[in-house]
Amino acid sequence: VLRAFVDHFVSTGRLDPVHLQALKNGTLQVQLVFQPVNQEESKPMPTNIPSEDSLKSTLPIIKLEEKICSPLKNLRSGDGCIARWSEDNVWYNAVIEEIAADGYAHVHFSDYGNSDKLKSAFLVKSPEDLPPDAEVDPHVQTVDPHVQTASSKSKAGKIESSENLCPSEVCLGKPPMDLLSLATPKQDLVITDLKGPVGLGLMLDQSLVVVCRGDGTVRRFSREGQFLGLVISHREFVRPVDVLVLRCGDFVVRDELGIQMFGEQGIFIKNLGENFINMCYGLTEDEMGRVITINCNVGSVGAGDLTDLGQTDIFYIDTSSGAVVKRVEMIDIVGEAKDKSACRFLTYHNEKLYVVDMGLDCVYVLFLKDGEEQAEVFGSTGNKAGQFRDPAGLVVDNTGTMMVVDSKNNRLQLFDSKYAFCGIVKVDQPLARPSGIFLDIQSRDLFVSNYSEQSVVSYKI
Repeated sequence: VLRAFVDHFVSTGRLDPVHLQALKNGTLQVQLVFQPVNQEESKPMPTNIPSEDSLKSTLPIIKLEEKICSPLKNLRSGDGCIARWSEDNVWYNAVIEEIAADGYAHVHFSDYGNSDKLKSAFLVKSPEDLPPDAEVDPHVQTVDPHVQTASSKSKAGKIESSENLCPSEVCLGKPPMDLLSLATPKQDLVITDLKGPVGLGLMLDQSLVVVCRGDGTVRRFSREGQFLGLVISHREFVRPVDVLVLRCGDFVVRDELGIQMFGEQGIFIKNLGENFINMCYGLTEDEMGRVITINCNVGSVGAGDLTDLGQTDIFYIDTSSGAVVKRVEMIDIVGEAKDKSACRFLTYHNEKLYVVDMGLDCVYVLFLKDGEEQAEVFGSTGNKAGQFRDPAGLVVDNTGTMMVVDSKNNRLQLFDSKYAFCGIVKVDQPLARPSGIFLDIQSRDLFVSNYSEQSVVSYKI
């Protein structure tokens, strides 16, 4: 938030409505501090520009100091509010379940049943406190003509009944994403000459992050495919595979040495779970903002002792402390076939965790029921409909339909929310050992990494 605050102010000379709301809520205190420009951090200047020494007395920069000062001073746990959901940036009726010490609030969207972890700048007490031109769910009672309801943006001039729908299904300005209704996806972008591309993610600035296992790099590209630069870590990446863009805008990268967290600008922040992890695989984020990964204790890697030797667990990691706050043992789910199991990819959607097992060619779906962890499984080994050979991740749409990357069969398969096989996605260009997938529901762009062809392809769906 702080970096975005500064960049926006310097470039436009004014504050974004969200930042104004942060000031109004009392979560940001701004103090102007004048100090000399750091020559090493500033951009090179033409020779006819005065030197840094001559500017010291006349050219200040703005430094912001962010403090947690009585977070949500007008709101407390149990209060009703209006909250902006991180997945579609629409404001909904919500109830505050908990206010954390770091200033974040856990909220429950009362009209839809979803939950989220949000910064205090994205919560207001009443419709009168909404930012100008905010996009608001129709359930929120507002009479301000400058506040635009989601229904007014719908192409059809109205929205579907919102019962049993999650917020993103109602407020995208398009019909809910339904993978089963897709025509043939059309290729509209190809990024080539990549060395072993696998993990994919989309930043808040719409730049694409591509993890290349072959040359140990993490690369950023514009939405048009222009190379923007490398992500630089405090150490070299060692066979990186996974990347996850968090809802707060930061992102994490997983390689063979662990999980590293970076800011929106690609600056290293910290390691996550380094005292608990042995060998981890896969990355996803739950509704509380926790990073989820698969931890395997093979006895020769890592310092962690939470996972028993020879076993596999699911770790939930708090991004603030870097500690493991929840652990799920996979032995009870995989059973006697654990020696052949190789859980490698994760997806979290609508309070369900999808675990892809490349060894047993199946997908486990984990969820809570009556406070107990439950699991269901679908898929088997083969090349027939509904079978997999080295599945390598999946995405889920608003209806619960899954698109599974069937890597060695060079295809994408569709399954409905009941795990029934629905078909194979027909693409206008053949896939070549697809190994990563990312679905941008808002723009309806599908990104797939082709490991064998050393490329990333974007399809319009």
